[in-house]
Amino acid sequence: MSRGSRVVPFLCLIALCVLLTSGGMNSVDGASELAQAEHFCTTGHVASSHQINADWHFHDGNWYDANDLGGMLLMVPAACISAVHGSSDPATVDQLTSVAKGIASLTYALVGGIAVGLIFLTLSEFTTLKRSWWWSLAFLFATSFLAYVKGTWSVLPAATAVAAVAWIAARSAQGRDAPRRTVYLAAAAVGAGALTRYSLFPFLLVGTVAAVYPSLRLLSAREILIAGLITLILLVPDFAYNALRTGEFWKPSQTTQPGFHVDFNYAVGTLGLFFGFEKGLLFFAPLCFLGYASAGYWAVKTTGELRWRWIVGFASAVTYAVVVCIVQDWNRFGWGPRYLIPIIPALFVAAAYLAERRPRVRPFAYMLAGLGLLSQIPLVLANWHAVAAEVGRNIHLPSQIAGLWNSALHGTTHGVGFGSATDPRALQVPDTWWWHGLQPHAPNAFGVALLVAIVASFVTYGAFLTHGSERAD
Repeated sequence: MSRGSRVVPFLCLIALCVLLTSGGMNSVDGASELAQAEHFCTTGHVASSHQINADWHFHDGNWYDANDLGGMLLMVPAACISAVHGSSDPATVDQLTSVAKGIASLTYALVGGIAVGLIFLTLSEFTTLKRSWWWSLAFLFATSFLAYVKGTWSVLPAATAVAAVAWIAARSAQGRDAPRRTVYLAAAAVGAGALTRYSLFPFLLVGTVAAVYPSLRLLSAREILIAGLITLILLVPDFAYNALRTGEFWKPSQTTQPGFHVDFNYAVGTLGLFFGFEKGLLFFAPLCFLGYASAGYWAVKTTGELRWRWIVGFASAVTYAVVVCIVQDWNRFGWGPRYLIPIIPALFVAAAYLAERRPRVRPFAYMLAGLGLLSQIPLVLANWHAVAAEVGRNIHLPSQIAGLWNSALHGTTHGVGFGSATDPRALQVPDTWWWHGLQPHAPNAFGVALLVAIVASFVTYGAFLTHGSERAD
């Protein structure tokens, strides 16, 4: 199969994510990183931890540390364009310009779209283009991933790095790349993932080694050293930032924030992270729940080297989730299991791989995809952040999922959903950047109809891809 046959679907998935994004800043993380980037673009230097411009001050008197350098780097284009339009160095995140926030939102949507596109490319290595397309849409619409594509949250870029690792490993398994190329690309993906989410680094490194081990073992010591240097070069900025914040290069800068603590209450954390109605993976990304089962299944059914590779990958994903639990990150503000977003691509690919290799599992996988659609499809229309901010305080918002459904349905008929937001445009339905611009000039029904037509056209596009009986080579 030609490379060109996969390029168009890949680009279409990116375009779909860009069209669905809200165009605003819904995350303190993202806003803080953008503020840091604007400081750099307007002053020409990076503020130290002891300067007022390093940690951004909010109305309640607290300070927040923008803690992921990769996220700040992604904000630089938006900040530079904003600076060209005359913005000054912001004193608080509330002074960020609309131009900067809009471009940052589109940048993150592009990054998220690349992750979805990489899921498609990965799956196309072991199933048809048509089925790869349907699975990719399920990843976008039947998991909580779309919430973070739309909301400009800092957990998103690391997920793209993990999706890249999955694609690199899948290509390697099909013999498409030379071992050296595979390992070098994987090393770069690990470094990029660590740059955007430092706390993910040890788990991503171990999982990636297992994923590309067949290529890794064919390299010379010199080539392995080069791969290590590629990762290290990308990690050095993070080490420097950690040393600046904590005094120790290995200690994440997040640990300096108020409220950071370790709690070894595994039972509560595990139940909340995986089964809780407000945060649980089972309700917000049920297909990814199958991903854990898939890794465990292959660890039992395979033998030799392949078995231990599955065991190591499974252990990496489980250990990462355990760490999320013990530092109490499972219950942080967000849509579903926010801190599992970086590994959701790997879990989803594992689930799809099991369904494709074991057809008897497909009905169950399809059922989980349906459950995911039922809980996540309102994300297409309404702003989840505005809903989550008022859950329990508004009669229409008893929980995140039920509240988002109420907001989407009410907004479809009335033009405005439920919740609270600093920018009133966030309550408009549909909550997309292009509708926020068109809304004053067109009836609400037109916006909803246009959004439905856009999504339907992308769904229909799958019918024109490779037929189900024709397997991708």
